[in-house]
Amino acid sequence: MKAKLICALSLVLVLSAATSGLAQWTQRGPAGELSKAEASRLINAINQVEADVFSRTHAYVSLEKLPMARVAATQKALSASELASGALKDHKLRVIASADGSHYLLAIVPVPSGCGFSMFSDETANIYEAPQLDCADEH
Repeated sequence: MKAKLICALSLVLVLSAATSGLAQWTQRGPAGELSKAEASRLINAINQVEADVFSRTHAYVSLEKLPMARVAATQKALSASELASGALKDHKLRVIASADGSHYLLAIVPVPSGCGFSMFSDETANIYEAPQLDCADEH
């Protein structure tokens, strides 16, 4: 009886640890942390693709319509499917075009929100970095 109880408790602990690990993987993504250098390269690549799309169609596009194969060709660390989903390691990618296609906003923000860098850009191709927030508990 005692052996069965210990076995059952061990099983519960293993399952809870596995569930906790899976939850953290889903929040942060499969590959750890996104570096500022990776984020900057990605923003530059997306800005270039947006400029190319605009030169052909006279309209910027949102993430769903962005040709991710072209963006991924410059990003060895991130696949086209990762980019299209917007899940970038521990960050989220958002690309939103205005209704008339004359503007777009690109954001790379930490997931879950809080401690971590954020980067933004738009059709001007300037890159803005937001400082880390809510980091007192983690550092």
